[in-house]
Amino acid sequence: MESKDNLVEPKKKSTLEEKFETYNHQLDQTADWILSQMKQTDGNWTMPWHKGLPQAVNAKTGKFYGGNNQMILWKACVERGYSRNKWATFYQWSSVKAKLKRGEKGTLICIAIPKDKNSKKEQNQLLLFEKFNPDTFSKKNVYFNFRFKYVFNQSQVEGYFGDQPDIFNPDPDPDQLIQKLIKNSAADIREGGDIAFYTTSEDFIQMPELFRFKGDNIAKSKQLYYSTLLHEMIHWTGHHSRCKRKFGSEFGNPEYAFEELVAELGSALLSTHLGKKIYPRVEHAKYLNNWLRVLKNDFSYFYIAMDLAKYAIYWLFEKTDVYPYDLKKQEPKLPSEKFLDKLQSDWEC
Repeated sequence: MESKDNLVEPKKKSTLEEKFETYNHQLDQTADWILSQMKQTDGNWTMPWHKGLPQAVNAKTGKFYGGNNQMILWKACVERGYSRNKWATFYQWSSVKAKLKRGEKGTLICIAIPKDKNSKKEQNQLLLFEKFNPDTFSKKNVYFNFRFKYVFNQSQVEGYFGDQPDIFNPDPDPDQLIQKLIKNSAADIREGGDIAFYTTSEDFIQMPELFRFKGDNIAKSKQLYYSTLLHEMIHWTGHHSRCKRKFGSEFGNPEYAFEELVAELGSALLSTHLGKKIYPRVEHAKYLNNWLRVLKNDFSYFYIAMDLAKYAIYWLFEKTDVYPYDLKKQEPKLPSEKFLDKLQSDWEC
């Protein structure tokens, strides 16, 4: 019988300092990878969602991984050619009767565990991510305990049948899913004009007619239309009566720009969940390219935007009852004042 130590990576038990070093190295590599893609402003610009990969999800619990882990696992899928983005620890795979393939190596993630379940306000404040330092780790993290875990992709195991299609309930058409989501959201969507936007003061979405979206074919034109609409839907979730995000008062304001980053990521994630292919759009690359100046100094803004986008999507799924799988409860995400102050300072530098 093969020992458990031979099924995980590394083979010998790592020290806490070694795990810190490995995890920080993964974050650095992920940041470099994303930034290198964001520098592309032509047809070579691709991100994980352009390959049809949805968010990384735990195969046992059904919960999405957090922003830092999310991008680490997404990067692993792209580089190793995994077609699914489901992950779990060795023991979690064993509990669902799946067996790890011989010689497979795990990917290190870090899980935040609340210390006090009653301090929800503080727990759900999104703070800027700081590189893990084992010397000051326990002192800095007042609200959470952190645990390092090795996880394995669905492609690394055998005997898992959790995502087999139900022949009696075939997957719905992506267009029908989007239309159902839009209808059930009860969002005020007005058609006309030649630009798309969401106004928080009047709380409605303005969308040009479908024929104004020009693609190489009808299918691509529809995709451009829906990706634009979903972008505005993510903005719509940020209203104070819904997810309570701060938009910023005017174009060029750092909070305004950050909200655009949230909407851009959110629409891409939402599209992949609904089975729609995302076409790399040069204008999107150029827009995200504007963030390079800030992200080079502190890449955690990207992870925080990802977490806010994920909660917006969860809110939409819960509101519309569209998500085709079991939806796990998520707590609201709120940017802290410390985060907003630092965003303003970094934007002005």
